[in-house]
Amino acid sequence: MKYLVEIFNTVEKINSLKQKMQNDPLDSNIHEREMWILYTKVTKLKDAYYDDRAALTPGIKNAYVTFRSMEGKARVLQAYSPNVVSRLFTEIVCCMPNVFKKKKLLQKGFYDVVEPGDPENIIWENLGITFFWKFFRYTAAFIVSLIFFVGSFYAIWWIANFEKSMRNYLKRECGSVDSSVSAEIAI
Repeated sequence: MKYLVEIFNTVEKINSLKQKMQNDPLDSNIHEREMWILYTKVTKLKDAYYDDRAALTPGIKNAYVTFRSMEGKARVLQAYSPNVVSRLFTEIVCCMPNVFKKKKLLQKGFYDVVEPGDPENIIWENLGITFFWKFFRYTAAFIVSLIFFVGSFYAIWWIANFEKSMRNYLKRECGSVDSSVSAEIAI
């Protein structure tokens, strides 16, 4: 950004020198020399600006391409994702390293071309959700699932203990009669 501001200021100086040349034709040689120096400065600033732009790392890390046909997609997958064995065979054994050079991204590695999933399986409303909310939802779902899991084991354990206690309560000797039952029969 600093280069663009300096270029703007230099161009303003050039415009003011052009106005001076029109108003003072006798000193036009002096103004032309100053303008030439300023034009050279603008050229150097442009070169520095474009050098800085070229040195920046690319902001695009993923690219999504839509093809008109399945054949086009198949051709791209075949051309840009050769397996490691065929790539090494071509580059080392056949001595043809330039075959895959055009596919290198900034001379660092190869493209990673993968086939996407079916668009019908994507929930498009979820694309704008941040990582925090996704993490919160996953954590909440995990906690609720854990509560149900532990609760179901507790319920099974409680029912098993209840049945065991009922068996012990209902167990009697064959010859003995409860006093409460015999009292009710007597009435």
